[in-house]
Amino acid sequence: MYSIRYTLSMRRPVITGGRRYGQRLTSTQKRGVPLSLVKAVPHAAGRLVPTMPYRFRFALVAGTCLCLVLTACARGPVGVTSDQRAGIKHSAEAGDVEAQYRLARIYDDGDGVKRDVGKAISWYRRAAESGQLEAQMELGEKYRTGTGVERNLDEAEKWYSLAVAQGHPQAKGLLEKTRRVKEQKEGQAAWARKEAAHLAAEDHRQLAVVKQDAQERIVESLIKTAQSGDADAQHQLAWLYQRGNGVPQDTNQAIKWFSGAAHQGHAIAARVLGDMVWSNRLVQPS
Repeated sequence: MYSIRYTLSMRRPVITGGRRYGQRLTSTQKRGVPLSLVKAVPHAAGRLVPTMPYRFRFALVAGTCLCLVLTACARGPVGVTSDQRAGIKHSAEAGDVEAQYRLARIYDDGDGVKRDVGKAISWYRRAAESGQLEAQMELGEKYRTGTGVERNLDEAEKWYSLAVAQGHPQAKGLLEKTRRVKEQKEGQAAWARKEAAHLAAEDHRQLAVVKQDAQERIVESLIKTAQSGDADAQHQLAWLYQRGNGVPQDTNQAIKWFSGAAHQGHAIAARVLGDMVWSNRLVQPS
């Protein structure tokens, strides 16, 4: 059984199994070599020498490089030690702006400590208020995306504007983006308020129509009952005419129905009718 062995330098494969490198392969030996990895090329001496196709060489090199890059990215920067972290915290509490920003990054990234975005934002703010450029950018990004805090485009605009004033290369683009999003949201909010007002007005109109229809039906029913001689219905109808509630205000109609109820012994209707007499609203018959 013949096999192929490849060296780390990716030189031509060595054929093992009793033949020396460079010797001509028999048909049986050729069949033992995987055709997907080996091809025959003419040698200077006229012999056939198996070699790896160039596309496989390139793929192997590219794959190795990609693995190395991904491994390096996954590891990330070397974290700080506990002693370094303690020193940074001491300096930050003493008012060192750069130390405050570094401590915020430690909490934000969870570098050797439990990730705490709240503490990170607190230290970002202290550094940003003292003019630390990167802290202003980080704080603007937190408010723009709503990471660790409630999303607030006004705050994001504020911190990006301060970063622009200090000449940060990315701050201007982010500031313009924040303002565009803010304008869009304000436009949407204005449209929503207008639509809500329109719907409320329409609902109010429809409710008024429904109330009017219901009131008209109630008045019609009350008139029929009062005409049938019901004293309570006559008293209620008299008040409707007196106040103009659901019907046109008409004092004569009010007197008519108060009198009808009073003649049937309705005490309240009689008292109201008497008050109207004493207040000169009603002229006593001679």
